Amino acid sequence: MSGIMLFNSAWDAAAHLQGTSPVRGYARESLSSGMARGAAVGYFRRALGFSGQDLIMAIGSRLSLFSLDTTGMRMTHVCSTPVFSHILGVECLRATANHTRHMSSRSGSDRNDQNDLCVVMEESGQLAVLSVERVGDRYRFRTVEQTQVLGDLVDQVESLMLHKVLVDPLARMVVPVPWTDHIEIIFVGQNYGGLGSIREGDRLYGPRVSIDIDGAICDAAILSPLQTELRRALLVAAVVERARNHVVLHLYESWALDSSDKPSVSLAAKLPLPYSMSLPMYIVPLPDHHECFLLITESEIAFVSAQQILSGDVNLYFQPVPRLANEVPDLVRAYCVAGTVEIARTHLFGESRRSSEPAIGGTQTAQNVYIATQSGALHCVRTTVRPFISITRVESRHGGGPVGSALPATAV
Repeated sequence: MSGIMLFNSAWDAAAHLQGTSPVRGYARESLSSGMARGAAVGYFRRALGFSGQDLIMAIGSRLSLFSLDTTGMRMTHVCSTPVFSHILGVECLRATANHTRHMSSRSGSDRNDQNDLCVVMEESGQLAVLSVERVGDRYRFRTVEQTQVLGDLVDQVESLMLHKVLVDPLARMVVPVPWTDHIEIIFVGQNYGGLGSIREGDRLYGPRVSIDIDGAICDAAILSPLQTELRRALLVAAVVERARNHVVLHLYESWALDSSDKPSVSLAAKLPLPYSMSLPMYIVPLPDHHECFLLITESEIAFVSAQQILSGDVNLYFQPVPRLANEVPDLVRAYCVAGTVEIARTHLFGESRRSSEPAIGGTQTAQNVYIATQSGALHCVRTTVRPFISITRVESRHGGGPVGSALPATAV
């Protein structure tokens, strides 16, 4: 498993990451100029006879489909299409999530032969769901469903305040996130299991719930669910509340698979951040640390769990972001979530229950997140649920930082 991050305007700019570097760079495909708005990796052509994964990338107002080879070292352009508005976000709506959402007795390893779908949010406020179809020997994008986000709340001015789009890891909900005042949760139909599960006349999107937030939304994310609580969906948002003029973490809870016609969403808890912390920039959910996330601010990287928010624990564990030579924080401009590694336990983690001696040979799972800073440096942030955070410089580039903001991708 690896992640995707763009530097400058071309993939071949990452060629220097080859060799002994733990990060592999794609150096085979150069992209056209334009701001990178997002990327999504998925099995968009699985039912069309292509067993590999694809990459859908938004550059300005154009969507492009690339195929990834089995080595992960070559990407080939397949097709492109213009979009009549600037793209704010691209996410994958996975078909395989259908096994888990319905608590099926089928094994989680069973393969779903349906195609994944691509969710695209445009600056105009349109939220489109796209599929990839084959016409002869060529491929093209097809619109499956399109809707206006936030309903009557969005006008020509407010639509420009849209920030990003979130997709639940289990394909239960799609959440457009603006910069201020409102978050709308759009639930996905319970029968969804991929493109082939959408029958004629069926609508992909189901009920909607609007959340009023009195303040500016720094960022938001849907957390990875616990394996024992797959019916529950948790949404966390970092909000600068107008009443307090202070940053507060909001945790919203929904039982997305409830049989009711309109699922409910409730504010489960709030957690004010310490006044010593700087302004949040990104909330990065950790797929392999369930209900946990990294909170990246201007000066710190903090490890936060949903349990901490529920219990009101303000003693957050954090590390400072890397600093420049003049001791000014090197602001994080982009991130991508990578895979997990097994690392040895230290005596702080592995104490035996029967004695005070540390456990020998114990290991624990660590999640890797790569961050790119405004100076052009690339760092690996390794986290464990202890919690523990280590930040290691991977590469340093000169001539500018990354293009775009958050470009997460999984399972490349």
